Amino acid sequence: MIRIEKVLDKRELKEFIAFPSQLFRDDPNWIEPLHVEREEHLSKKNPGTDHIEWQAWVAKKQGKVVGRITAQIDSLHRELHGEDTGHFGMIDAVDDPAVFSTLFTVAEEWLRSKGARKITGPFS
Repeated sequence: MIRIEKVLDKRELKEFIAFPSQLFRDDPNWIEPLHVEREEHLSKKNPGTDHIEWQAWVAKKQGKVVGRITAQIDSLHRELHGEDTGHFGMIDAVDDPAVFSTLFTVAEEWLRSKGARKITGPFS
């Protein structure tokens, strides 16, 4: 069974950030981003994201992270383009269509609840 968990605190954010390192560890072409840079980028204190409301989730099976996704509403994008667009990003998951489907569903539901009528991505 796939369980979706909102990323709500620093510990969960670290787990969210670390997941691709686990997923791609055997890929010789994987270049790991700096975790501290990812933490700063995703920090609620990042002034570059003042106009963005976002949420992150992880998917878990048997207590182990098997996927992740974010959803974003950018008020500047809405003002500039005059459309109710939401965005998703940072999508990574094990090779399991059910995990991807569950992640996309939770992001879509959140974006729709925020008024998005159009969804684009991935943006990371």
